[in-house]
Amino acid sequence: MSLFKVRDFWEARGADDEEFSGGSAICYQLIDGLDCLITGNLSGLLRVYHIEGLVEYRAEHLLIEQQLEQPILQMEFGKFVSTSSELVACILHPRKLAIVAIKVNALGGSSQLEATLEPLYEHKLERCSYVLVKGAFGGSKIHVGERIEKTKIIGWMGRSKRFLEKGKRSKKGQNENFICVDLLRGGELTYGRDRLECVAADLICVQSIDGVLSVFDRESHIFDRPLPGVLLPGPLAYIEQTDSFVTVTSTLVLETFRYQVLASATLDDNTQRGVRGKRVTNEWSFTLGEMISDLQVVQGQNEQLICALGEQTMFVLKTNAELVYIRRFHFSPRCFHVYQRDPADPFLWTMVVSQNNTVLVYEKTSLKWAAKVDDIPGVIGISRANLSFLK
Repeated sequence: MSLFKVRDFWEARGADDEEFSGGSAICYQLIDGLDCLITGNLSGLLRVYHIEGLVEYRAEHLLIEQQLEQPILQMEFGKFVSTSSELVACILHPRKLAIVAIKVNALGGSSQLEATLEPLYEHKLERCSYVLVKGAFGGSKIHVGERIEKTKIIGWMGRSKRFLEKGKRSKKGQNENFICVDLLRGGELTYGRDRLECVAADLICVQSIDGVLSVFDRESHIFDRPLPGVLLPGPLAYIEQTDSFVTVTSTLVLETFRYQVLASATLDDNTQRGVRGKRVTNEWSFTLGEMISDLQVVQGQNEQLICALGEQTMFVLKTNAELVYIRRFHFSPRCFHVYQRDPADPFLWTMVVSQNNTVLVYEKTSLKWAAKVDDIPGVIGISRANLSFLK
C-alpha cells in the first residue's frame, strides 16, 4: 500500500456504462500541432480531446464525438497512405479495418477548435479481428513528392522520348529530378510526383480470433497466414530489428516468425497444388509457463528487447531468445508500459498497474516509486506521452 497518490492535472469522464477493449483503444497523437487524446469504446463512439495544458477539463476540449458503425477494438497512427507520409489513423473494428484522416480546424474563423474525420479507405475482414500491429514489414517504402498533373507528365515524356518507370532517375534540363508515375489498372497514366523522396511506410497486420495473420499494404490486401499450433489469439508485437512478429501461443510459449517466411509460405499445400512455397515455421520459441496479457518491443541501449507481462511475472528477452531478466510481482498486474528514459540510459523503466490501482515504477528490477490512483474503478491501460506544452 502506497502513501502517495497520483496527481491528475487533466481528466475527461465518459458515461458510467462505457466499455473499452483495453488500453489499445486509447492513444495520444500530435494532430496539427495540438496534443490530442483519441478514445474509442465498444459501442463505436469515437472521441478526440485537446489537452490544452495544465488546466482542468472544459467542454471545448472535446473536439469531436462521432458514432461509428462497429465497435472500436484498437487504434493506431502511422503512414498508411501510398502517396503521402502524413500520419493517419487506423481503426480496427471486428469486421472492418478503416483508415481515416483526423483534421483539426478553427470553427467559423473563431478561436474554438473542431475536429473532422475524413475516411480514406477501408478493408472488409473475412474473419473476426482481435488485435493489430503496424510496422515497415519487409523494409516497406513509399515515394512522396510534389504532385504533377497528367498533362504535364505526358508532355514532358513526349519531349524526352522515353518512358519513365516508377522511381527511375532522369534529367530534366540541368536539374536532376525523381519522377514517380502512378498507373491505374490497365496501364492508364494518372499523375506523377516530382522531387521524389523515399520514406518508410507502415504496413498493417491483423490477427483474427482463430489466430490467422492478415497483412495489408496500404490499399492492398497482401496475404493471410495461419500460424502453426495457434488455436486462440494472443498478444502480438512487431520486432523491427529482425523484421519478425512475436506472439504467445495457447501452450504458453513465446514464438517469433520472420515476415519473409510468412510472405513466401503457402496457405495450404493441399489446396494450392502446383504452387511452391515454404511452410510457416517459427524462428525460435521460449517457454514462459504463464498466461501473457501484453507484449511490448522497446528500444534498449544497443538493441530491441521483448517485454512480456504475465500473471505475476514480467519477462525481458533479447531478439535471439536470450533471457535478460525476470521480475516477479507480489500482486496481479493489470497493464504495463516499458520505455527508455534517455537514449544513453542502459536500463529500462517500467510502469506497472496493480489490481488495487497502484502505479509502480521500476528501473530494471528495482522499485523506484509507487502511487495510488483514486476515483477510478479499474485502470485498463497506461502509457507515456511527450506533451508539447511540457517541453
